[in-house]
Amino acid sequence: MSKMPRKWAVLTVLAVSASSILTGCSSNDIQNSSKTQSPGPETLTWFSDINWWTMSPWNSNPNTVEGQITQKTGLKFDFNVPAQDADTKLNLMMVSGKLPDVISLQDGAAEQQLIASGKVWNLEDLFKEYDPSALKTIFPADLVKLEDQQLGGFYAVPSYASTPGLTKLYPPAVTNKATQYSNNNAIIFNQHIMKQAGITLSQLKTESGVLAALNKIASMHLTYKGAPVIPLQVDNSSAWLGSSVESLAQMFGAMPIDKQGNYRDLMLAPETKQAIDFYFQAAQEGALDQSELTLDTNGTNNAVRSGRVFCFIGNTANPHPETMWQTDPTETWISPGPLLSETNYKPTYGNQTYGLGWTQTYVSKAAPDPAAIAKWLAFMYGSSGQLLINYGIKGTDYTINSKGLVTPTAASKKLPSNYWETTGLGGFWAFYNSAWGAHAALPPTDKSDLMIDQFKSAYPSSSLTYRYDSTALQMPASTIPASSTLYNDEQQINTYESTQVAKMIFAPNSTDENQIYQQTVSQLHKMGIDQIDNTINAEFHKQEKAFGEDIKGINP
Repeated sequence: MSKMPRKWAVLTVLAVSASSILTGCSSNDIQNSSKTQSPGPETLTWFSDINWWTMSPWNSNPNTVEGQITQKTGLKFDFNVPAQDADTKLNLMMVSGKLPDVISLQDGAAEQQLIASGKVWNLEDLFKEYDPSALKTIFPADLVKLEDQQLGGFYAVPSYASTPGLTKLYPPAVTNKATQYSNNNAIIFNQHIMKQAGITLSQLKTESGVLAALNKIASMHLTYKGAPVIPLQVDNSSAWLGSSVESLAQMFGAMPIDKQGNYRDLMLAPETKQAIDFYFQAAQEGALDQSELTLDTNGTNNAVRSGRVFCFIGNTANPHPETMWQTDPTETWISPGPLLSETNYKPTYGNQTYGLGWTQTYVSKAAPDPAAIAKWLAFMYGSSGQLLINYGIKGTDYTINSKGLVTPTAASKKLPSNYWETTGLGGFWAFYNSAWGAHAALPPTDKSDLMIDQFKSAYPSSSLTYRYDSTALQMPASTIPASSTLYNDEQQINTYESTQVAKMIFAPNSTDENQIYQQTVSQLHKMGIDQIDNTINAEFHKQEKAFGEDIKGINP
């Protein structure tokens, strides 16, 4: 499971926010710049490698989020989101010299190549020329420094980033378990199926207890709304190994650092083999079907949201099971916290004090009207933009109380789950500012939001879980350059691991499963995993010193 640590780190919505709402940017600097905005809205192209970000054509209606963005920034967008092979298509555009104007990426290798091309702005230069105030009021110095450390410069606006500077700008409105510790990766159970099968939460806290429950569900042949109940659902075809297997391995005690304090590929941690064993047992009992590993994001989403999945393990931000509650309040989910393995190793959870989060959004140097783009970037990441893109139109979608905190209206809570596709409300994840999010909103009071808080915080906030600062595991992009032989070896290893883990899980018997595992470990060493681990380990120790950390594994 070798990969750049920004991609290894689980997505977390961190407990950071602020006591006062700041304005989006300085319009004076833009108005006084030598380059002025176009007389009408400028239409830019916006490319992304997030293939499920299926935005409809831009909605210029001023009563929508997108329409308001256009009114406030003078920009509108044509979306270019390939269904597949986004990295290949981006490479072809780089070669042709016809880059999209705005590019949001989650693929670290594609980001390296884009930066190396010299065709995207260093945003520090962009803001210094067109909106210097943004570097003081919107993007704190430690975020700019972190981008420089990881990417070689402030080349992109991050989503879900975390730094002390962001926390200082936006101190949290409320501090509790849900705001301090929130992790998308979880094990969750459908409560109406629990009730139907006579299974209680206390029976779902251990590996043996969950396997027994899965076996019971499979043997009962339950149906829901005329369709067979799915005992266990893993994440989609591109994420099941990274979220479903790795998250369970961490609940079983796995860390990418051994007890001597050295980096190792998570596949080599004994607890990862235990997680694979769990899925193997589930498959043997008829609770896990091999077809699940081939489902795309929509396929997995539809299965989970159908109401017939008993247990989901993985990144809950992918299927968003809470959306079921909008149409049927009986559709509720709950997490028992970390699933404890039979070895009873302590669950682990890495949380970054400094982190670049999920996606990075870049700007082409060839994009028209850089002054307007600077204004747009600062607006989207600042308080005014965050309020708009996350909560919508004041009065219609939200209200603000006497303390300046946001409360969604009853009507906004009933909007369809795909509303973001046509209006932009809640759809601009590429600019999500975690610190602002924890700052601006009241603690949830409705059942749906409380449910989300429960299943996202139950594992990381548990007293059973060992929590550590994983900032040092976030490697600079230059650690394994995309143009290097080592990078190619890493990509081949990632593909090989995915193929082999699937073979282990669906092996005909435990003898074959163990044999495949031993063969896999042996082949990984032949494929160069030790050299990759050594390269990352050397940089990891440099990062430890830079961030004042000393991380060691706590389990074998």
